[in-house]
Amino acid sequence: MISKSIASTLAALALATGPASARADDAGPVRRAVSATVRILTGSFGPEGQFRGQTSGSGVIISADGRVLTNHHVVFPEGGKQPFPQVWAGLVDDKLGFAPPSRAVRLKFLAADPALDLALLEIQTKAGDKGGPYPFLPMGSTAELFYGSRLRVVGFPAAGGPTTTVVETTVLGIDEEAGWIKVDGGIMRGVSGGAALSEKGELVGVPTQVQADQEVPFMGDGNVPMGTIVLGTVGYVRSIEAVRTFLHRVADGPLPDPGAQPLLRVKGLVTDKDSKKPISGAVIGLLTPQASGGSGEIDAGDLLAYGRSGADGSFVANRVCRPGSYLVKVVHPQYKTLVRRVTVDAKNTDFEVTLLKE
Repeated sequence: MISKSIASTLAALALATGPASARADDAGPVRRAVSATVRILTGSFGPEGQFRGQTSGSGVIISADGRVLTNHHVVFPEGGKQPFPQVWAGLVDDKLGFAPPSRAVRLKFLAADPALDLALLEIQTKAGDKGGPYPFLPMGSTAELFYGSRLRVVGFPAAGGPTTTVVETTVLGIDEEAGWIKVDGGIMRGVSGGAALSEKGELVGVPTQVQADQEVPFMGDGNVPMGTIVLGTVGYVRSIEAVRTFLHRVADGPLPDPGAQPLLRVKGLVTDKDSKKPISGAVIGLLTPQASGGSGEIDAGDLLAYGRSGADGSFVANRVCRPGSYLVKVVHPQYKTLVRRVTVDAKNTDFEVTLLKE
């Protein structure tokens, strides 16, 4: 049972003691996303034992055991190096229709990357609480997105009240190198850290920020400003590929300084093992280390970056990655598929790949 001091601060979460509803196998994409998206409240206890809320935002559950993904700026004070002492999440029970979150749980901080503006937490369980399974969102890929693709943004904007808000938006573009999906608005204050949902119902990104195109009109001879006109807004969603890179890097636990490791770009040369001549048209995929090493098609969920060799056999990956261990899979219709494990760090970003004829 949560203390009265916290309950009074989290009144909007409609706190109760019932268990969170597990995801139904036949639940629709939006219903599943609503169940897996949580409202986050941060703060600390004052000298009199009263809980003082500091910031609010959103988060998304990404595993049945209660791992929660959100933005770094949702759980860290501005300019702070440590997260807020208290981080709580309100869980939604999809059996209650449009009701606000029906249960509040404490979140434990695991890791964060201020450069990517991402943070990973987990739901803390009490003695006697089985702690799940929790509703969660499967991860998709931006490879299926294009200009005009529809996304749904799920979260708890400050202007939306205590219940979940779902907004439909469209893709304006993708900045693969920076790890952004640009969308037509749809990101309001408080929805940061929530879920960006593809039409398949998969998590393709984390809504993070919005930028406004503003202009200051002047009156008369141009010396008197007349306020500000907003010509339009662009929302920025941190792509699921950037999320995967972050999660892979912190899989073994939190890092003391996750922002210190530089982003690296894999490149190299593909040649014929017998003739030593360059091979053009080979597709090189950089995969998670847990990916299948078979000769079949590459699972889009495991693909972190890819490149295609040119006439001189050289390739450059389309996305940057963090230092770490990866699988490289090279496919060409006239050669045997090659799979090998590589270590990427500041000294190892340039690889030579040799292929054998079928």
